[in-house]
Amino acid sequence: MPGTTVRPRLSEAHCLIVPELVTRKDMNNVRRLNEVARTGRITVPEAASVQLAVPADRHYIVLVRSAVAQLGACFGFTMGAIGDLRLAVDEACNLLVAGGPDPAVSGLECRAEVRGDLLRVTVSASAVAVAPPDPEGLGWNILAALVDTLAWEEDGDVVRVEIEKRRGTRGR
Repeated sequence: MPGTTVRPRLSEAHCLIVPELVTRKDMNNVRRLNEVARTGRITVPEAASVQLAVPADRHYIVLVRSAVAQLGACFGFTMGAIGDLRLAVDEACNLLVAGGPDPAVSGLECRAEVRGDLLRVTVSASAVAVAPPDPEGLGWNILAALVDTLAWEEDGDVVRVEIEKRRGTRGR
């Protein structure tokens, strides 16, 4: 039934990849991916969105970068582009949890969306313990070299790093 949604709960004891909306179309995409696994033929779905929430601790960044890399692989990004995405997401997350675990930082959230050949990743955290990046610094320049679009945004008590990568491109 169109518009039917399933929203799994995110327990504090678990880190889950939470699909925002699971519709009949999404289930068809899952079936297509299963068909690829069985037959080896690649059929690229049109769009998907995944949201992940983890503690704001560097040890959990591997979950975020792996989820984004898997999403890129499912949508036909090359191994080089997936490598760029993994490094970029790792660096974006590290900018937001640079000081180590901080009780003032409630968590790290990642939203990854694919629409056509564009993968957009937004990583956000509490702004309480996060300093703006140095645009001339190594971390920011690494990010800029790996992705097509890069932005830092402070919105009240939340900071976001948004990166975009197009399928078929290698850095800027």
